[in-house]
Amino acid sequence: MSVSNYILNQRISTLQYQINKLQYDINLLQNEIIQPTLFYSSTSIYGNKTEPSTSLNIRNNYNYSGWYFLNSNATNYINTNYINWSFPVKKDAIVSDLKGISVSFFNGNTTSNEDMLFITINTINGSITYIFDSTPIIYTNYQGVCMIDKIFIPYNNETQIQYIPSTITGNYSPNDKITTVMIGTKSSLNIVQLVVNKINLIYTDNITQCYLLVPP
Repeated sequence: MSVSNYILNQRISTLQYQINKLQYDINLLQNEIIQPTLFYSSTSIYGNKTEPSTSLNIRNNYNYSGWYFLNSNATNYINTNYINWSFPVKKDAIVSDLKGISVSFFNGNTTSNEDMLFITINTINGSITYIFDSTPIIYTNYQGVCMIDKIFIPYNNETQIQYIPSTITGNYSPNDKITTVMIGTKSSLNIVQLVVNKINLIYTDNITQCYLLVPP
């Protein structure tokens, strides 16, 4: 191959990469402008676990709104309250249909990654859990991303963090039908404080379910 042909092929390859990247960016932007589903406080979401509340302090001081959780009362931080909020997926969606999940939340006083919000995909046969893979910084807006690389997810005024797979239960496989996607916390003796604003379920057909959590 001549030098000129080699250079031409390199330029063509670079141009094709840029075109593919542009198309991917367009797809992501299209995902982001989908009208979100507004979720108010509902037992269909929080079940028999801790229901969301509100925090005027965080809303007023940090301009952050959503479903609030603090595993405490005014006098005693040592208890076993935790959240287990479950969200529906597209009808008949299977594991391989789901390309990624992102969760936007505000971290209040949580200082241990073991106590931070986790993400779980539940199927008819099993589940997989993804965990926060860093030391949390208090009073910080986060976007937690799992399954898909965080660099491919648009974000705004958030610290992106890549969630990593942690625990698999049952016979979890790509062809399993998904029942719910859950965000939750463990029961902890440490302070766990957070506000969840939004969860996005991103599918391989470039459709995104955006659930915006409206505070009580």
